[in-house]
Amino acid sequence: METFLARWPNGDVSFVAAESDEHACRLLDEVGDPFNIQLIPLGDASLAMQFKLMDTGELELEEMSETSSECFSKALPRVYAARGELYDANIELNSDQWKERMWKAVEDERVREYPCNAEEASQKGLGYDKFVDEDENADG
Repeated sequence: METFLARWPNGDVSFVAAESDEHACRLLDEVGDPFNIQLIPLGDASLAMQFKLMDTGELELEEMSETSSECFSKALPRVYAARGELYDANIELNSDQWKERMWKAVEDERVREYPCNAEEASQKGLGYDKFVDEDENADG
């Protein structure tokens, strides 16, 4: 099994352990249409994340290891660059300046061009349509 990081077009991120990129897309299809995701194999990267159980029953990301942060930086480079700049400049967390800079970085991520567009993904066999065709052929 390999661990993949999937970056969705809206900037959301998923982790999936799968046998291949094709298998990862099949699993991610349960979350959303994987046709336009950017799938990043993490190789030997170690992941460690701590989630806090909230009173509402939801899990909230509390912290992550440095290695885990590096994985996110592959999917959200503009957000991580902005965070680095703000930390280096000693800008107070959640100040107006912090919020404004992070808002801009998040917006930039949400409209960022992918290295692999939908047509290229389909040509590489990573599009959802390939999996639907295979499933239909298997059924009948």
